[in-house]
Amino acid sequence: MQGWFRRLRGALGIGAIWGAAGAMVGGIGGAIAGLVAGLPIGYLLPVAGLYTGATTFFLGAGFSLALTLRASRRVSGRPSTGRVAALGALAGAALPFVWMLAPVGELLTDLTALPMSQFLAVLLGASATCGAIGAGFAAATMTIARRAPVELTGRDESESRLLG
Repeated sequence: MQGWFRRLRGALGIGAIWGAAGAMVGGIGGAIAGLVAGLPIGYLLPVAGLYTGATTFFLGAGFSLALTLRASRRVSGRPSTGRVAALGALAGAALPFVWMLAPVGELLTDLTALPMSQFLAVLLGASATCGAIGAGFAAATMTIARRAPVELTGRDESESRLLG
């Protein structure tokens, strides 16, 4: 039972780190989009930052759980950065579909009023964008985790083999 709490804590921790990084990226993107559209910076900055932060939080938690499931099935060997990036891309690409299953806020109700071709274009575009962000964040997370000393991570020698 303690192993599951530890995995959940790890998933929430990675989700929080990814959420903070995503909020910064989204806030910057929202500020740039607001400037291009001629809107005040304070208009899109918080909305884009909070929405992207929440999305990347779930993306990071999903990536962590996918990596945990992969590690529990295969103890020997360590995952390559490409495979980890693929897991992050998969978690990211699936996230917009999950958001569509459970409508969140006015944004999704506005999207469902679109014609089907435009709705699918938005959904696939969001899936591709989240997949790219997930792949990049996953590769960066694995690179950072591999460089961390064992004393700081609290993992034992068998877990060290998974990360490198």
